[in-house]
Amino acid sequence: MNMGNLAPGARIIVRDAEWLVCWIDRTSTGSQALSVVGLSELVKEKEAVFLQDIETQSGSGIEVLDPAETKLVPDTSSSLRDSLLYFEGLLRQTPPYAKLGGFSKLYFVKDWDEIKAMTSSAVERKVTEDSLPDGPRERTIAYEAPFDRCDREQDYATVWQEFEKRKS
Repeated sequence: MNMGNLAPGARIIVRDAEWLVCWIDRTSTGSQALSVVGLSELVKEKEAVFLQDIETQSGSGIEVLDPAETKLVPDTSSSLRDSLLYFEGLLRQTPPYAKLGGFSKLYFVKDWDEIKAMTSSAVERKVTEDSLPDGPRERTIAYEAPFDRCDREQDYATVWQEFEKRKS
């Protein structure tokens, strides 16, 4: 994949380590500054910023991993235990990274139980967008209550049905 296909959420290889792209900014030279979090063992959960100009000049460059080339392997554990643990881990992950200040930080609005119980009003979040030619601008995203579409038990039931279907 080329750098034109790069977006937050992409996985890249830089300096022999795998990173998750959290935010992309434009530099004064028109290049990209990638705010990332480490995924490989050596850099796991470490934050970094890579400048496209410097990485391409250094020789190794930035390799964008293509999700279509992912190799799927069957889960041979008893009752698909490994897959279930993996999905449970995904469900329990911390909130996604969001841009706060000059770098990506974990973004917490309010306690989810408090938000979920809201019957009216909205939860607002301010974000800085820097994807337009006019430069960065701040905007507010409002999430309107009620938030009653999340149903973890139903999600589990759906996943279990799929596991049972695949197991057969």
